[in-house]
Amino acid sequence: MGVGPARLLGTLRVLLFEPGRLSAESAAGTRGGHALGPVTLFVLCSAAFFVSVPVARLVDPDAPSIHVRTAADSAVMMLADSAAFVGAPEVRENLVVRAVGAGRAWTLFTHQAVLEDIVANAVPRAALLLLPLFALLTFLAWRGSGAGFGAHLTFALDVHSACFAALLVPALLQPLHSTAVGVLGSLGVLVYTTWYVIAAGRRALGGTAREVNLRMTVVGVLYAPVALAVTLGLALAAVRSL
Repeated sequence: MGVGPARLLGTLRVLLFEPGRLSAESAAGTRGGHALGPVTLFVLCSAAFFVSVPVARLVDPDAPSIHVRTAADSAVMMLADSAAFVGAPEVRENLVVRAVGAGRAWTLFTHQAVLEDIVANAVPRAALLLLPLFALLTFLAWRGSGAGFGAHLTFALDVHSACFAALLVPALLQPLHSTAVGVLGSLGVLVYTTWYVIAAGRRALGGTAREVNLRMTVVGVLYAPVALAVTLGLALAAVRSL
């Protein structure tokens, strides 16, 4: 059976508005009726987030330049235009400047779009690396439920796919240049992802609302710092390669 637009949109609708249904159906062996599998959904949603920042900038006539300077360019600019910046003691002793180098720090300082792109690139790569960790944490949190690690990995793929789709909202709101709209968009994403993870856990993994809340809180407390550290590490590696 071919994969038409209606089936694709239907799968995305189920993913985004019926949390945990795809994971539950996959565990039951009945997911064949949907157009996209968990891996394809993850790739699609993470790729959409990956390109959302540059796309939003392209449609924004007031977007800053995305020119990435070479290390030599940055060094020349630093010497010519930023003696006071680099010479300031608080700058020289700054841990971030010391980690990436003064030239690269000045590039990021004057070309913030470069930093946005670096972070946007690091987030999906970190999520891909940490999918097994998220699956392992939920597997341990629901130990004894009877679901194997494969079911938890599918659950992790679906949750991350929905979160990436939600993160498209604040990225695509940037061209509006409205702080209020940006804050509301970010709050909306926070509320949505919190609701989604809890609802998906109840449907796909089982348990009462209180049990799922407690288990997901523990998973989040353990997962979030690792995800942040890996994302920052990937971003730092990208900055040092400029």
